Amino acid sequence: MNLKKITSNRLLELRCGQGLNQAAIAELLTADVSSVSAWENNKYQPSPRYAGLIKTYFGLPYEEIFTFST
Repeated sequence: MNLKKITSNRLLELRCGQGLNQAAIAELLTADVSSVSAWENNKYQPSPRYAGLIKTYFGLPYEEIFTFST
């Protein structure tokens, strides 16, 4: 995994593309709905643990989900 700081993500786009609401993705990731909302609104970014779970769930490389600082 890239150790640079995550600055934004495509979680909202990916979640909606699969027809999931925030509660459903939160349950799949064992996260709080408020955390999912904050991630989608770039209030803060997921921890490495959750970033890995998101990557695994959507089956995409980190670089296709997250934007990293330079």
